[in-house]
Amino acid sequence: VLDIWKRAAPSLDLMCPDIYSPAKRDFTRIASRYDREDNALFIPESITMGEASAMNMLLAVADYGAIGICGFGAESTLANDGTLLPEAQTVAGSMRAIRNLEPLLIRYRKTGRVHAFVQDEFSKEQYLRLDKYHVVAHFLRDNPGYIGVGSKINMKNPENRGHLQERGRGLFVEAGEDEFYLAGAGIGLEIIRRPPPDDTNPHAHITSRQSSQLNFLSVEEGHFEDGVWVVDY
Repeated sequence: VLDIWKRAAPSLDLMCPDIYSPAKRDFTRIASRYDREDNALFIPESITMGEASAMNMLLAVADYGAIGICGFGAESTLANDGTLLPEAQTVAGSMRAIRNLEPLLIRYRKTGRVHAFVQDEFSKEQYLRLDKYHVVAHFLRDNPGYIGVGSKINMKNPENRGHLQERGRGLFVEAGEDEFYLAGAGIGLEIIRRPPPDDTNPHAHITSRQSSQLNFLSVEEGHFEDGVWVVDY
């Protein structure tokens, strides 16, 4: 009845859906109905636990320009000692990813520069085509030998088993033609320079180390403070 409310109560700024459907198909169907020119998507209630919710909220932000997502019953995610329950860790991780990219998500909302990588069932990778690059997101939980081209992870190290065992997910933001930001977990990116249309030997060039391994001028880990990027590592 959204159209009826829009016609009968034009003074209402937003009509907002509570979404408790974990299945991606159902979640995106509802989100798409409320993502309109006359109605921004805001989700006042959603599931606070589980991998499905952790992935769906990234889709809401990237694909439907959500301006806010709230979990219902936050107190139910805590144990008696105040620590976060294990089943709520993945949702908390996605919330941190969204919060950490907040300046970019506001700046590039609805520009086509915000993308979500989420690991569907049986999926090991996800492809994104940009104007200059092929971007392949490799999901690490079901592909533990990958952490970049030709590199290996020591899965016996407890520090490596944490976020790598989560279902891969992340937000990817194009801040410029050659500048990208990624926040998420269980994911590794391969960014490959696309050969120009007049390249007479594109396969050799696209599979070369120059294209797939040597195309980074810098890789930084950090955070935003008052909208300014601060390098931590």
